[in-house]
Amino acid sequence: MKNKWKNVLLYSLGALLLINIICAFFLYQIEWKPVQVSFTIEANYNTSVWTRKQPKFKDTATKSEIVTLKKDTPIKFSISIDEAEGLKFFGFFWSQSEAGNISISDIHLESKDKHWEISKVQEMISYPSTNISTTIKNNTLVASTNTHEKANGWLMFDTQLLEEFAKKQKFAPLGLIFNALLFVLLLALNWVFESKIKKSWNTYKFSGKPIVITRRYVLSFWVFLLPFWPHISHVLLALSLALLIAESLVKRDTSILEPLKLFIPLGLLFLSIVFMDIFFHQRDLGNDVGDYIYFLLATFVFLGIDKQELKKIFKAFTLGVIIYVVLLFIAVFERYISLEISYSFTQFAFESTELYWHTSYLASLMLLAFFFELLYHKLTIKHFIFGVLVFVILALLQARLPMVIGIIIIAFILLRYVSKKRKFIYSTIVGCVLLGISISIGVSKELRNTLTENFLVSDTDKIDARPALWQASLTISKDHLIEGIGRSQVRGALAKRLDATSDIQNRGYNTHNQYLEFLLSYGAFVFIIFLLVLALPVIKKYRTAVLFVTYFGLAMLVESYFSRQAGVVIFSLFYSFFVIYDHKS
Repeated sequence: MKNKWKNVLLYSLGALLLINIICAFFLYQIEWKPVQVSFTIEANYNTSVWTRKQPKFKDTATKSEIVTLKKDTPIKFSISIDEAEGLKFFGFFWSQSEAGNISISDIHLESKDKHWEISKVQEMISYPSTNISTTIKNNTLVASTNTHEKANGWLMFDTQLLEEFAKKQKFAPLGLIFNALLFVLLLALNWVFESKIKKSWNTYKFSGKPIVITRRYVLSFWVFLLPFWPHISHVLLALSLALLIAESLVKRDTSILEPLKLFIPLGLLFLSIVFMDIFFHQRDLGNDVGDYIYFLLATFVFLGIDKQELKKIFKAFTLGVIIYVVLLFIAVFERYISLEISYSFTQFAFESTELYWHTSYLASLMLLAFFFELLYHKLTIKHFIFGVLVFVILALLQARLPMVIGIIIIAFILLRYVSKKRKFIYSTIVGCVLLGISISIGVSKELRNTLTENFLVSDTDKIDARPALWQASLTISKDHLIEGIGRSQVRGALAKRLDATSDIQNRGYNTHNQYLEFLLSYGAFVFIIFLLVLALPVIKKYRTAVLFVTYFGLAMLVESYFSRQAGVVIFSLFYSFFVIYDHKS
């Protein structure tokens, strides 16, 4: 008993220390340093100007003092921003915009220890009001009315750019009260489940030669750490490849390279992107080589590992996802009750999570772990609880479309638990329900609008940009089917194609559709190869890989996953894992 208490106490203290280190360095907080924003303004008529700012996590905005601006008399306008939690928006306003034009130039940002002069004024302005059109003349932004209606005009500053200048990462552990509560909880869990915890660690053990064991532990560490720190993938990918070469030399076995032929479509995809850059989009070559060609090496990392070892590696990933999400919500809840917040917890959790992950990407990690559990483990009450928690968290993160896709895929996974006699009935019911929903969506505009509002728009972004972006993408693609326009030109080209009165014209959006993103960026050839990459597991009848490409194939209809390096990492790593896993089955 005495030894048990000693072990429980040591395990609990160790776990508490590790939790605080993780929360401090991987779930760090962001503080804004005070920043002074100044710029020169001039109008060709008499008007009044002011600014409005809304702090992050607050529902109310504050208005600055109104300044009179006389005709053709430039003035230096300056405003101090001191919001430790950051800004939701910061806008510059002027009265009677229909009476003439107003210009803004010479934007400077200053803080206690640095100074930044904005070289291109348009980079600082995110978007104007719908009654305003903007042009750039000699690094001066001129805002003029596009309507005769009497109304104020406004320009929204890019708060992300302001944040890059003023933010400071605060590496702070959890608060004292939370640490005390966690310690008590850890003591209780360790006391009740001590034997099970010891036994579970044995499931992560590998055997064999030192180089073999090392390689598998590195891969386990990589996938465990992926939710916390995706950027470490660059280093661990190189290390894993070096260990594969060493293992091949020790074993003198070249047959482990045989499954590489399965990744020919993926290799063609990444190589074709670089090929298009070399001939048509040289400015994008450096970034695309780093984002695509490097992660083509992910196809090597799981070679020569048997099925049971792959299961252990994936178990480490599942453990990492569970621990990350639990700690994320502990940190978010602790901050929520410690700050003066007027937001709902759901909205606060969504915005806080966006500091670390795009919520759709985090949702994909959670669902991949859950899919694998359902496929390769006997269904128990533990899986039911796991599933409920996954979907509650997805709801809190406003990942509503991943929720719908996840439910559809889970409905098909559960077929394995239905008897042979009832499988046809079950499949027919699920198929009819999906067909009925599809037909209803196709014939009902009202239903389409309702679904758009509920599944494509978050609470913090009330404008659904996707339909307009998709239409603009298709229009531009018709003129560039062979070569595309280049990855770096997509946002600018879409902004020019959108209507001048559109609320989203100057927000710098991508296509929000990976298929259209590839078609617009690199042309039809890359688009077709991408479809082939998704089709390969279906052609090969690879059960787990089919679920993987089905999920991402549907999710990519509304998100450009490859526009962020985290998306390239997740797709290339787990596509390689599931193809190799199913190939060995």
